[in-house]
Amino acid sequence: MAKGQRPNVVEIDFSNFFNTIPHKKLMRILSQRIKDNRFKGLIGRFLVGGLINQEGENLPSEIGTPQGSIMSPILANIYLDVVIDQWFKKEWKFHNVMVRYADDGVFFFKKEDDAKRFMIDLKSRVESFQLKLNEEKTKIIILNKKNHEQFNFLGFTFYWGKQGSRTILKVKTQKEKLIKGIQEFYHWIKKIRNQKKLEEIWSLAKSKIRGHVNYYGYWMNALKIRHFYWEATTALYKWLNRRSQKRSYTWEGFKERIKNFPLIEPLQEIKLKQLGWNPYAVTK
Repeated sequence: MAKGQRPNVVEIDFSNFFNTIPHKKLMRILSQRIKDNRFKGLIGRFLVGGLINQEGENLPSEIGTPQGSIMSPILANIYLDVVIDQWFKKEWKFHNVMVRYADDGVFFFKKEDDAKRFMIDLKSRVESFQLKLNEEKTKIIILNKKNHEQFNFLGFTFYWGKQGSRTILKVKTQKEKLIKGIQEFYHWIKKIRNQKKLEEIWSLAKSKIRGHVNYYGYWMNALKIRHFYWEATTALYKWLNRRSQKRSYTWEGFKERIKNFPLIEPLQEIKLKQLGWNPYAVTK
């Protein structure tokens, strides 16, 4: 094995993470840093006040952080800092690497035996903090140039692939995230096409495409970016033509509108052309 290589990758996934964080353990961890009882009381009320049933009644709960609030990911990160980060640095850091963002994490080991022992210890560790791993998605893979293994992290898939005559570590949009993004855009334009003026629809569509390109627009990922852009523009073409009984655009007329009213910003246009394609050259 070459110096610095850590091909044994542990990819983890929690089962229903945000809804299973125990309040008592979380508050005990917060109490180690926060001494103001009034502030801790506010956090406690936030934790129990976020669950409402279908009848609109507040449900008492001893687990979970209400999603959709700015406090929820902060509290979750504080909890996982104790559950995983500090523990890993103390017990496993030597020759090994951890990368974690919220409840998404991957761990890299030089030795396969270490990765296997870590998996066993990790399961016991998270269960002692009343969390649970998704055993189907939590796994060890051997990531090297000789096999076709890959892992997902933060919406990207990492894998070894050809780049000219070389084999390098590459990234692309995770398949599930790409499909979800396309479907969400399609259902959004279908729903909104008759609710707003064309100029506002176009502006909103532009912001959605811009957000996707900003996040996934890595130079190796040109094919998946192009796929999303194609699906988004064809969805626009289809549903804008169904705003009334009269057809609004021919395909050539729609491409002309894209040229006159770009769906991407000038800097993104430069970026996409650097990725190897012209966003205005939409083909049907």
